[in-house]
Amino acid sequence: MLTYRKIEVRDTRQCPRCGAVAGRCSHLRAQHAILEIPERQNDRDIILQWSKGEEATLERLWLEGRTSYQIAELLNRSRSSIMGKIGAMGLTGLQGQRAA
Repeated sequence: MLTYRKIEVRDTRQCPRCGAVAGRCSHLRAQHAILEIPERQNDRDIILQWSKGEEATLERLWLEGRTSYQIAELLNRSRSSIMGKIGAMGLTGLQGQRAA
């Protein structure tokens, strides 16, 4: 049986007007989220299926410019599974860009 842990994902976008981090200026509102992520019981546990929420989070974090390593840490998955899913979703361009 899977257990879940809650994590908070902070908005790290930068305001194009003043350069401040989102939420620290009046131009760009911060978008924080609390996610429930499957917890691995040990290193051999493999989580094969992706929930819709995880896919949406992956896409949002990738388009924000997060690295695959950062996303893997947040979603409690391997970097390889992150890169595979990014390719399957058509997000293979540079971070923050969709594939052409």
